[in-house]
Amino acid sequence: MKEKGIEVAQADLENPSSLPAAFQGATAIFLTTDFWAPFYNPSTKALLKDGETLGEYCYAKELRQVKNVAEAASKVEGLERIVVSSLVDATKLSDGKYKGVYHWDGKARGVEYLIEKYPELAKKMSVVYVGNYMSNWLHDLKLRKVCHSSSQYCWRY
Repeated sequence: MKEKGIEVAQADLENPSSLPAAFQGATAIFLTTDFWAPFYNPSTKALLKDGETLGEYCYAKELRQVKNVAEAASKVEGLERIVVSSLVDATKLSDGKYKGVYHWDGKARGVEYLIEKYPELAKKMSVVYVGNYMSNWLHDLKLRKVCHSSSQYCWRY
């Protein structure tokens, strides 16, 4: 990929000191966090504070990762674009009716943080809101078959 002018660098979103070297010379950064990897990792339970749920832990981890990237990205000379993969804030959009949707709210609050704390970086930001990933349709969604008499198609949802 280097021959096409693309260089891939590795960093650890949990280790802020690894980010500047990975971002050096970047003109674009794509940020995505992974709520589910620590959620499904059995060793995560040992990291929980007293009274903390697994969802709360993963929420805090995602938010911290966005903050780490925002801090480092705000110092990158020549950065033209930061693209953030996010979800909507379910708690806020439902006026508090739906709480504990941590895998959505953590990403959304990360975008809010970036906008508030780093307005110059936010001017370079695009946010991608993916309603659903196609791979979820194959594995993760617990679908049921529903056929509508007015349609020749059956959908599983």
